[in-house]
Amino acid sequence: MTFELIGKTRVLISLCAQDMKDYSLEFDTMSLSDPQCKKAISSILSIACDKTGFNIKNGNLLIEALPYDNGCLILLSNEKKSDRRVYKIKKNSHSLCCVFDELESF
Repeated sequence: MTFELIGKTRVLISLCAQDMKDYSLEFDTMSLSDPQCKKAISSILSIACDKTGFNIKNGNLLIEALPYDNGCLILLSNEKKSDRRVYKIKKNSHSLCCVFDELESF
């Protein structure tokens, strides 16, 4: 598992196949409505904050996940609503994206 702080508002997390196995995650079934997945993402989020100094207390937390090389990439963004940009993905791919108004909603 690797963490890369991208500016002050984003962290890119790379999970390899072994990380996915260790956290009992499968990209095709990842959902925050699944308690096991939610617990795993929460644990990964906590580690990311500890290792990078990423602050999730202010702004909206956006969690995006994309499959990558038998694992996945997770992009955490913590921005004010006015700072948010919208992108359109041209190629249809499987991805998971969740937005929370505050950490307690997670």
